[in-house]
Amino acid sequence: NRKRMHAGPGGCLENATLPQLKSRTLMPAAAGTVMLVYNDSSFNVIENLFVPGEDFVYFQDADDFEAKLRRILQNYEQYVPMAQRARQKVLQHYTLERWLETYVAPVIQQLGSAEATGT
Repeated sequence: NRKRMHAGPGGCLENATLPQLKSRTLMPAAAGTVMLVYNDSSFNVIENLFVPGEDFVYFQDADDFEAKLRRILQNYEQYVPMAQRARQKVLQHYTLERWLETYVAPVIQQLGSAEATGT
């Protein structure tokens, strides 16, 4: 049962669910760096954007972070393709323009349709 989306005071979207375009997730990938991400065993938003082990490296705790960071630094050339894959995904799929086209435009269209039909 989906809630109806509508523009509230000041034109704000109420009851609209939009994914958050997080710069802290996308900027390292866009810069072509290896992403080392904490896996807290709950919902990891990054998995909606990138594939673990292909586009980024998970770590579990402080010791695992240190071990994986050392491995990456000692074998950086092996991780360059991973960083490049993640960068290409950002450039192809996660630009502001793509996000607006994919998520915001449909919501605005739905709001316009709802206003036109009075629903």
